[in-house]
Amino acid sequence: MKAIPTLLLLATTLASAEAAPEYNFQKMIQPVPLHSKLEHKDWSTWGSAVLKGDDGKYHMFYCRWPKSIPWATSWVVDAEICYAVADAPDGPFKHVRTILRGRKHEDKPQSWDGASVYNPHLKQFGNKFYLYYTAGHDPYSKKMIGSRDHVVANQCIGVLVANSLQDLATGKFKRFDQPILKPVKRFGRFVKKGEQYGDINDPIPANTIVVNPSIDQRADGKYILMYKSWKPKGGMTHAVAIGDSPTGPFTFHPGEAFKGYAEDPYIWFDQRGQKFFCLVKDFNGSITKKGASMALFESEDGIQWKHAKHLLASDLRITWKEGSTRKVHHLERPQLLFDEAGKPIMLYAACALQSPVRNSGKSFNIHIPLADED
Repeated sequence: MKAIPTLLLLATTLASAEAAPEYNFQKMIQPVPLHSKLEHKDWSTWGSAVLKGDDGKYHMFYCRWPKSIPWATSWVVDAEICYAVADAPDGPFKHVRTILRGRKHEDKPQSWDGASVYNPHLKQFGNKFYLYYTAGHDPYSKKMIGSRDHVVANQCIGVLVANSLQDLATGKFKRFDQPILKPVKRFGRFVKKGEQYGDINDPIPANTIVVNPSIDQRADGKYILMYKSWKPKGGMTHAVAIGDSPTGPFTFHPGEAFKGYAEDPYIWFDQRGQKFFCLVKDFNGSITKKGASMALFESEDGIQWKHAKHLLASDLRITWKEGSTRKVHHLERPQLLFDEAGKPIMLYAACALQSPVRNSGKSFNIHIPLADED
């Protein structure tokens, strides 16, 4: 009779394993309606994050910067975060207002977030809403538009905290005077000799900049925040920091999260499979071996990451619902929207048909429907 509980446990374990999602995004991605994009005539749009509100509407917080400044410079020195709303998750989304700008607009250009704010990442933990973002400043200038090289080498991570999406959308949020995550050392690219600090051999990867935050809560209650940084001798790296609160303080974990020439991580803890997943931009196929693409990683603890079963999440082709397929130049900044059952139903991303550097800054946010993989 002792074998019966063992068999039941085995059957339950197998059933649970079968129910755990594998996230084959290549099969999940659906044709995109023509209305499922957000773009502006005079602004480059680049990345968005969406949550469904208690009012049944879909609330988007997205980034844009002016086309009046060359694209490669504009995002660094003058980006802002805006609010848009829609009746459906695929849009169309209507721009409402700008909610966050660099503190230079408050006569504080040398604040840590003085120049530019970008890369929004939206989460709800408990009954509060958190909008994480990257920001930078030029420590050598009080001008409204600082030096690109100075700002890009002085980027940190911040967060806004609000009691509701409506409060977040109307500016009724807490904005911190200091970043919630900043580097522990400063060596290499754009760093002058007299500005170096820390131990170049410190195994913590947070060097010179920490950017592109993505966060979720682990089963044990800990918060895992993934970020991108620069290697002292060149190249990019990704790592994680761990905290007991969505706002920190965070403890850096030594070592890289994964290998590869990548950026824009989006992590989430899947309740069904009880593990983390991470979508990331693969610049050149160093991860997927399929050229520029999106890759998928997985992790049991949010610290040690490995290739997911379906490593290639997406190439750079968009299929429109009206029937055409187009290869795009950029498809990055992935962010997901989940339904009440915890299943992803939308993939939001930044998109450009051609290089925006050479195409007058033309870009748009795209809202890609996802099918249930079950």
